[in-house]
Amino acid sequence: MIGYIGLGMLVCGYSLLLTRYRAYMVPVNAVASIALTIHAYFLNDIVFIIVNGLVACILLLTYAKEKRNNKKTVS
Repeated sequence: MIGYIGLGMLVCGYSLLLTRYRAYMVPVNAVASIALTIHAYFLNDIVFIIVNGLVACILLLTYAKEKRNNKKTVS
């Protein structure tokens, strides 16, 4: 079930690119990748644990970098 939730969140995240809420794409996809990593863990699928975990880390770092840059420009 968590795999379907992750898939749905990925679809929603990429659908946000078509709207004015583009800024929410990265955090939504990060949460979706974390959900898919948990799903892969339950399936004992090492390859997808690594892939989804790496994607989640990259997205979280991207989100943190965007937040830090926005905080610097506001000050």
